[in-house]
Amino acid sequence: MTICLLGYDFWEGFANQSIGDIIFTAASYLVDVVSFVCLYGFAWQISLGKCQHWIFFFFVNVVFFIFSMGYAVLSLEPNSIQEVGLGFLVPLFVVGIALTLPMLIANYQYAFRNKHLWPINP
Repeated sequence: MTICLLGYDFWEGFANQSIGDIIFTAASYLVDVVSFVCLYGFAWQISLGKCQHWIFFFFVNVVFFIFSMGYAVLSLEPNSIQEVGLGFLVPLFVVGIALTLPMLIANYQYAFRNKHLWPINP
């Protein structure tokens, strides 16, 4: 999904996006790429980097997820929120959480629950 969205953004040339939107999009892709690295290390049970980096990234990932959900709502115009209604927005947030939660769980498991991968005295 990330690759498709990245391709779409480059195909459209980031048309009609403000500088803030472009920065947010770039940060989102950066978090997604680091999350893929974390998921790779978790799936294959290999230690990549240091445990402290993944603990820090877990908290960054959670804060970014909460920020991105808020940013999605705040970037909508008030008229469009009224037009689509809560019957559309609530399922959208549920799907967003359902898609992101496995990544956050894998990041948590990799950073906090895989002590056999990380040295005792890092």
